[in-house]
Amino acid sequence: MNVEKTTRIARNTLLLYGRMFVQMIVALYASRVVLHTLGVGDNNIYAVVGSFVALFWFLNTAMATATQRFLNVEMERGDCESQRRVFSMSVNIHVGIALVVLVLGETVGLWFVITKLNIAPERMAAAHWVYQLSLLTSCFNIVRVPYNAAIVAHERMSMYAWLTLAEAGLRLVSVWLLIVLAGDKLILYAALTAVVVLGVTLIYRYYCRRRFDICRYKFTRDGALARRMTGFSGWSLLGSGANAASMHGINVLLNVMLGGVLNVAMEKAAQVSNSVNAFVMNFQTAFNPQIMKSYAAGDMAYFRYLIFRASKYSYFLLLVIALPVMLCAVPLLDLWLGAGAVPDHTASFMRLLMATLLIDAAAGPLWSAVQATGKIRAYQIMMSALTFLSLPLAWLAVRMGYPPESALAVRVGVSVVAFFVRIAYVGLRLAFPVGQYLRQVALVLVVVTVLVVPVPWAVSRFVAGGGFSGIAVVTFASVVWAGLVIFVVGMRASERKFLIDAVRKRIRKR
Repeated sequence: MNVEKTTRIARNTLLLYGRMFVQMIVALYASRVVLHTLGVGDNNIYAVVGSFVALFWFLNTAMATATQRFLNVEMERGDCESQRRVFSMSVNIHVGIALVVLVLGETVGLWFVITKLNIAPERMAAAHWVYQLSLLTSCFNIVRVPYNAAIVAHERMSMYAWLTLAEAGLRLVSVWLLIVLAGDKLILYAALTAVVVLGVTLIYRYYCRRRFDICRYKFTRDGALARRMTGFSGWSLLGSGANAASMHGINVLLNVMLGGVLNVAMEKAAQVSNSVNAFVMNFQTAFNPQIMKSYAAGDMAYFRYLIFRASKYSYFLLLVIALPVMLCAVPLLDLWLGAGAVPDHTASFMRLLMATLLIDAAAGPLWSAVQATGKIRAYQIMMSALTFLSLPLAWLAVRMGYPPESALAVRVGVSVVAFFVRIAYVGLRLAFPVGQYLRQVALVLVVVTVLVVPVPWAVSRFVAGGGFSGIAVVTFASVVWAGLVIFVVGMRASERKFLIDAVRKRIRKR
């Protein structure tokens, strides 16, 4: 049984990687075109306005987590009618969230954009249009969440990948239209983005209604279910709000305290780090349904097995990809955006974001373990307070005259502390083997990192300034050396045997 589940996870991971690769290429290409089409000034406006709108997303993120969790649990129980009620209730709640976001955006949010953000007076009208269209785009994304959750809960990752291809195609069309159409390019880009998101939302809805009976919406008045879902999401709200403040709040903070010149640098650094992080997010997306279902089924041995493996291999996967990106940050940015077009501080911002992602990649499965229990109040209170600290600490660091990078360095430090707090919490509340996790996961991650970094770093110094060929050499050295260290030091004997047997089986088939 577990072998079959593990095989399904591997298959879903590969499908999600294909999805992510296309998404990453399109996003990076589009970002380059948009930067050169809009110019640095309008890019600053779009970046800071987009970051501010994203602050409202913590409302949606909290409920998205609840929807995914409740659908997975009901699917394990096999009650179709209960699944249908969960889906319909999640649609009700997400429509309500969209309305709340709209009201907040048109009151408090609009006041903040007009009075507090550093935007040139002659571009304020365009910024207002971008804000309104970004707010509308957010609402479309919010009402899409239940359909997205249904696809992941059913583990239909092949269709998930095809839907991403459709979205990538629409984004390429929008970039082409941005180039050829006349008018204010900043407003046009925001409008095209809104149209693409609306189109993709309608495609998701059509597919889910056709393929899954539970996705045929029926108005539901189940007060007990609504209380359970909103109660779960209510505590998730704290964590989502703290994460939004940590991620997007720092971008807004830099705009208010240091002006708008840093927002494009932050946006481009975030685009690269998010593209790299997508590898791990897809990996964990393939694991999460099985983590939820194994806990619901009471299979605690497999539950712990998944947490250990997901934590370790999420970190290894990101390390292999992130290391050459961090070492070759400057030539990569020059190659992507064009020499002379890279905003100051982008490379250092990118490296710090990567460091944060590495820590969070290992910690992510621990959060999935807590989610599976449904008892998240104490966890969210504790972790939210800790995560939110990054914003006032970042403000303090910048206020004291430290460079802008200090704001992100604070996030790295907070993530390290949060990782060990998560381990302690899971150990206390879930009878989780903390000592075993520290030996088999945390310590292994540290040892592997210490052994992996020196060789690619030395190679990067040797080929510094080598352009594309230098990037290729560093990447090759990083992947080969990291793969060797992970295989010898990072994997247990049983894991090495499983990998060797899988390769041999594949070779025999061919």
